[in-house]
Amino acid sequence: MASTSTAKLSFYLKITERLAPFLLSLLKILVNAFDIRDFILLGGLGMLGYGLYLLDPWIAFTVCGALLVVLSILMRARDGHSKQN
Repeated sequence: MASTSTAKLSFYLKITERLAPFLLSLLKILVNAFDIRDFILLGGLGMLGYGLYLLDPWIAFTVCGALLVVLSILMRARDGHSKQN
């Protein structure tokens, strides 16, 4: 019985050795893709939306929608995608 559990452990160890580099490279890609500012922005919008939702739901959706539109336009202009050819 001990050899069976050792064989299973060896099998899982081989899978882990092959899967670990892939997961680490995926984690590096995600860390490089996102910045702390992204999470702060989304958290701030979420808190603003929830706070306004407690006041009146239509105000929350209007303000957060308008802020997202303005932010997307500003981000697009900063990257240079809004320039006419």
